[in-house]
Amino acid sequence: MLTEHSRTATQVCSVVAIELVPRLKILGCACDVPSHAYTYAFALNADWPQFLSGSDDIFRYLLRVVNCFGLRRFMRFNSVIERREWNDDEGQWHVDIRDALTGEIAHDTCHILIGANGLLNSWKYPAEVEGLQSFKGRLLHTARWPDNYGPEQWKNERVAVLGSGASAIQVVPTMQPHVKHMDVFVRTPVWFAQLAGHSGVNRDCKTSCIVAGLANSTC
Repeated sequence: MLTEHSRTATQVCSVVAIELVPRLKILGCACDVPSHAYTYAFALNADWPQFLSGSDDIFRYLLRVVNCFGLRRFMRFNSVIERREWNDDEGQWHVDIRDALTGEIAHDTCHILIGANGLLNSWKYPAEVEGLQSFKGRLLHTARWPDNYGPEQWKNERVAVLGSGASAIQVVPTMQPHVKHMDVFVRTPVWFAQLAGHSGVNRDCKTSCIVAGLANSTC
C-alpha cells in the first residue's frame, strides 16, 4: 500500500529531470538502512518485503511514486548535458542537451540548474592498477554490470575483486557462493552491517558488538 499525503509535487509544471541512464544495475544492490528510511514522507510504503530491501523492491516503489504522482512527464532519459552557460542579462541558464541515442542537440533554458549526477554515472577503472587494461579475462565495473553475466556464466570462474567499498559489500556475497575461487584485494578495511537475509530481528548485546567490530566487555 502506498500512502499518499498530497499531490503538491504535480503542481510544479516547469521542472525537468535529465538523466543519462534510466536505471543503474549493480549486482546484489540493497539498502543498508531500514527499508522504511527509503520512502518519501509524502508517499509512505507499508509493503517492504524485507528489513533491508533489494534494489528491485526499491525500484518498484519509486515507479509507484512516479505513477501515483504523474511524474514521468518531468523526466528525460538517455540525455547528456553538453554545455551550460549562465546569462546574467536574462537571469537564466542556457543548456545544450544531447540525445545519447540519436546525437541530436536540443537547447533549453532554466532559472535554476541543479547538478545531481551521482558518482556511478561518472565511473572509471582505477588508473593506478598496472596491467589492468591488458588483462585478458573479462573486465567489469560494478556501475555497468551486464544483464547477461550471472551465476550460470561465472560459476566456474576465478574472480578478483578490487576494493572493499559499498559495491564490493554487495557484489562479493552475491558472487562468492557460485564462483570457483574469489580473491578480494582490500586497501582500507571497512565495517558493515549484514545485508543478505537480514530480517531486522534484534540480537543480544554480545552478538551485536561482534558485528560492529566492538566485541569487548564494555558493550
